[in-house]
Amino acid sequence: AGMAHIYTECARIFNPIHTDASVARAAGLPEIILHGTATLALAVSRIVESVAGKDPARVERVAARFAAMVTMPSTLTVRVQARAGAAVFFEVLSGEGRLAIRDGMVTLRA
Repeated sequence: AGMAHIYTECARIFNPIHTDASVARAAGLPEIILHGTATLALAVSRIVESVAGKDPARVERVAARFAAMVTMPSTLTVRVQARAGAAVFFEVLSGEGRLAIRDGMVTLRA
């Protein structure tokens, strides 16, 4: 539940829609939302854990499209769709089942 606050402080990306519910609601959002880059970082971390032998140094390239907001608190689902050589293709679903990240790809070094 506190991930949006932690990421905001650590990344030094300050926007109150990620940390203040009243500001988020005034902006038309249902709740605070997780930074897209935090969502991507969590997904890449999961791929490193499950596919890259827990070695982040193997990540050579990351690409993805942000598709939907992740309201907080939320549980993300990372789905590896395919592997082709060094490329791992993935998507991320928000807690509401929306496609939060699409066309994700992590290229791994051998």
